[in-house]
Amino acid sequence: MTEPAWSAHLPAGIVAADVDLARGGTLPHLWNQNWLLHPERKVLHDETSGWVSGGDLRRRTIDVAARLTGGGLCSGDRVIVGAASSIDLVCVHAACLGLGAIVVDRKSVV
Repeated sequence: MTEPAWSAHLPAGIVAADVDLARGGTLPHLWNQNWLLHPERKVLHDETSGWVSGGDLRRRTIDVAARLTGGGLCSGDRVIVGAASSIDLVCVHAACLGLGAIVVDRKSVV
């Protein structure tokens, strides 16, 4: 069996078949838990903002989720997201997924 392309990013000695990405819940849940447990850990770098900690990313994501919910976004809604790579884009994407929305890349909508 051929290893999936993403296995190139695993630490040495870890086999892709042994990785359970869903263990512990959804990815947004796991990200939130990680950011909550390690708020000081630097998790993303943006040339404009520099390094952003898990705690800051969690706060920003919660703020975006509140605004999206206030605007009427519900679980199961489809959201088209398209923007240049940025911390804000990560927050919007994570907030949508955390709310149960389906994120559609603008490039796939033609």
